[in-house]
Amino acid sequence: MGTAAEGTLILSDKELWLENASTPVANTLLKSADYDCFIAVRLANGKHHAMTGLTVHDRGGSATVQTTDSPSRQLTIILRHGLWPSNSGNNFMQVLNLYLFEAGKEYSLGNGWGTPQSGHVGFGIGDQLPGGQQASARCEKIQPPVG
Repeated sequence: MGTAAEGTLILSDKELWLENASTPVANTLLKSADYDCFIAVRLANGKHHAMTGLTVHDRGGSATVQTTDSPSRQLTIILRHGLWPSNSGNNFMQVLNLYLFEAGKEYSLGNGWGTPQSGHVGFGIGDQLPGGQQASARCEKIQPPVG
């Protein structure tokens, strides 16, 4: 059986704080939200392919899919609700980031950002990828049922 530590437990609608006098830093567990996402790409044969119904949480959640072309490509989206330095550098602001990676590539294929309050984030890249390929991704917050 574990030993209970003395300290303060603070629960809000966004986070759970665990403060203990014996540790210099409070532990924060942030609440996550689920998002419905899709990835759309132009395949090597020029046809468009959309992969929908991807559920990802906003605290670093990811989803990986395979394209239908040959050879197939492995694509991964990562959704992250985190802090970003403000323009002044004196504080941080909440940002929702979406990244699209392809296995074996050194850099992301694309990324987008928005405010968490907007409930969605996405991006589209035209013929800027090698071979004239296109890629886009979007995530929209899944609203919890009321009641």
